[in-house]
Amino acid sequence: MFFDKCNVEQILLSELKNIGLDDGKINHIIGGGDIYSASGLLDSASLVSLIAGLCERIENELKQEFDLFSCMDSNFLAHFKNMITLTDYLVGSLSYA
Repeated sequence: MFFDKCNVEQILLSELKNIGLDDGKINHIIGGGDIYSASGLLDSASLVSLIAGLCERIENELKQEFDLFSCMDSNFLAHFKNMITLTDYLVGSLSYA
């Protein structure tokens, strides 16, 4: 399967719902609000759940292993700041999968 920005955004929104964000919070994120930062909507436990859900969903779509946890570096959490940064990061990561 080919993952473009639109596909990745849909997966991200679905996984945000799966971890319990309501429509108001999801609309806030769609509008540019922070996902994970000092002012973000997710706490660290929810972020881990989001990462795990994204990995599982993408693995199921790709039919191969995809592990974001193995990509952790000093800038890793900055990619989760908002929908734009996270989508761009995931699209870039998937181009190497």
